[in-house]
Amino acid sequence: MSFQPDRKFSSQKDFQLKVIFVVLFVVLSWVLLEYTGLLYRSYQIELKKQWFMEENERLINSNQELEKQYEYYKTDYFFRKEAKRKLNKKEPGEKVIIINGGEEKIRSENDWEITADMPQKWWDYLFGEEEVPQRY
Repeated sequence: MSFQPDRKFSSQKDFQLKVIFVVLFVVLSWVLLEYTGLLYRSYQIELKKQWFMEENERLINSNQELEKQYEYYKTDYFFRKEAKRKLNKKEPGEKVIIINGGEEKIRSENDWEITADMPQKWWDYLFGEEEVPQRY
């Protein structure tokens, strides 16, 4: 006599194995999905970190430039230059040369002078002085 497993027992064991595999598959899929989400979030954080580092470097450079400008604006050279330019001041012993800008400008022949008869000049320019012959 040979030992034969109970068919009912075998099918129940197969069902339990299938359920265990399905549960393991679902759990493993959920873990992989969560891990993938964490990797993506980590990648996004690294991108933002890199952007903030570059922006920080840019702001540091900008602040250094502004500090240089501020230091320049505090110098006596800047004050003297601005006083000369805006207030027409001069230093003792300094000679100022003024170039007369009142000379007549050279005009070309194409320039029109604005006069009271400008509308008539435009009318003559656009439509001409002579009549257009009529066609029959």
